[in-house]
Amino acid sequence: MRWLLLLCLCASPTLAARDYPRLCLYDPQPEMIYTADHRLDARELAECGRYDLICSLHHGGLAAQVKTKHPQVRILQNITLGGARPDPLYEWQYPDTAWGVEEWTTHVAWQNAQWFYRDTNDRFLPTIWGRRYLNITSYCWPGTHGSGSGLTYAQWLQRRVPQLLRSREFTSAYDGVILDTWPCVDGWDVNWRGVDYDQDGEPDDHYGSLYGWDAIYQRQPWEMEKYNAMSGVFAAWRQALPRPKLFLLSGDWPMSYYGRRLNGWKSEHWGWQPPLSPVFRDWWEGKDQRVGITETVDRFTVPDSELVQIIHAVMPSSWPSTRQAEWARVVTAVSMMQDYTYAAVCVGHPNGARTLYVPPEWSTWRCDYPLEPARWSGTRMHRAFRSGTRTVVLWLETAGPPERWRAWMAR
Repeated sequence: MRWLLLLCLCASPTLAARDYPRLCLYDPQPEMIYTADHRLDARELAECGRYDLICSLHHGGLAAQVKTKHPQVRILQNITLGGARPDPLYEWQYPDTAWGVEEWTTHVAWQNAQWFYRDTNDRFLPTIWGRRYLNITSYCWPGTHGSGSGLTYAQWLQRRVPQLLRSREFTSAYDGVILDTWPCVDGWDVNWRGVDYDQDGEPDDHYGSLYGWDAIYQRQPWEMEKYNAMSGVFAAWRQALPRPKLFLLSGDWPMSYYGRRLNGWKSEHWGWQPPLSPVFRDWWEGKDQRVGITETVDRFTVPDSELVQIIHAVMPSSWPSTRQAEWARVVTAVSMMQDYTYAAVCVGHPNGARTLYVPPEWSTWRCDYPLEPARWSGTRMHRAFRSGTRTVVLWLETAGPPERWRAWMAR
């Protein structure tokens, strides 16, 4: 089945606005992130201007450079919360601690190595997602050096990081933060085996038995410790980030627990992991049929807060170009059904390397504005847009929406 039908798709020579689709550049390549000279060349700077939202640019100088050239682009600092880089910072990175949460965390953590998680033999755990993870529970030993002196890791996150989020170095370059690969959902990784978070000589991991959502739901002690700590951290960060600064998470199920403090989330779909289809139903219903877009939206209760979602799709480089283009169009069209959604489509590899992919027609063509909300017609959803003097209608065919979807779309 083809899930996407594009009707009346015609390029307009001039556009009054670049509103739809809203494109996101997620995790730019390392040379655009960790360059020692902290400068983007003309090609990279021009590339950044194609997007509405950029997540990463792990240097305040790079982010400020893009902001100066493209003030309309929103930039979120992507943070691997709960972990530090596996080695101490180089001296040339010390200035980066003034604006970068991850850089400052790494610097302070290596000054207070008692913060790192250890196993039952008091050894560091192996790195996970390229990070050495920190004990965010109440059993963490207090720090003894620098800004961490007298504080556990969780207390440092609550009391010290808000100072950075309010700083001129951060606010002049970033529109907020997004947290990716963070500790409350990583307990399933094999490298957590043997973790001894309470330092009682007994392993506390639940590897192979419970995933993050189930572990919290069943009140597994380690996960509940992390959940309680994260709740306090998120409350402090939300208060520190002045509106309209954004605060997003990676993953849709955590919204059940933290949604009252957030602006939104990033939904992921990796092309080499089942299920591959139907793409549209997967995002609307939720991969595990527990928490999907329609249920998640209802959990946002922050008054007067902007709602943001990122659909992040990574397809295998082995796919033929025709399939890559079709999948990118599906993802982009799904994002256009909701005014608060950004599309990030990449061609990638299982080892993590990936490059952004933009559907060919979207690279030079955009719609000015939607003419109507998305509507259902049987098992198909459609929405009309204005492009110059022409009307563009997007159609998405699904496997048949439940009644709750129709009711949500109608309100």
